[in-house]
Amino acid sequence: MIYITEGHILIILYDDIVTMSAQFDAISNAYEGVIYKRVGHNIPRNKLEPNNWLYDMLTLRKYNNITYIIATLSHDTQALAHEKCHARYHNDKQYRQQCNKLYDSLSPNSMKRVHASLKHMGYNETVHIDEFQAYYYTESPRSLALLFGKLQFIN
Repeated sequence: MIYITEGHILIILYDDIVTMSAQFDAISNAYEGVIYKRVGHNIPRNKLEPNNWLYDMLTLRKYNNITYIIATLSHDTQALAHEKCHARYHNDKQYRQQCNKLYDSLSPNSMKRVHASLKHMGYNETVHIDEFQAYYYTESPRSLALLFGKLQFIN
């Protein structure tokens, strides 16, 4: 396991998915929803409950300036890019406004498909815009179309 800090983000890189899942699945499931075959984790620090291992570790290691935590496999650059989008969405107000505007510009049919796809994947509705932007900015057009269908925008 490797710990890297980038500004206010703590990135934890794992060598194996079993250890990462054992440590993060319960935390991520509570925040984002239960996702089948999850390959990355992200959580705002302010969503952590006291007295879990991650909350305690941040306190003990004096990571006082950390506002966001990411965990991925060390070799999975795609997942890391996706999870970094979540951190940026959380930490960067201007970026978040841009992403919200993009999401709001989806046609009604596209928005329904995005919502239905994310719900089917297991995401809580509270993170749908954040998940949409992470997929939108990290997936190829072909992968995006497989996830959400052909996206159409009204603007």
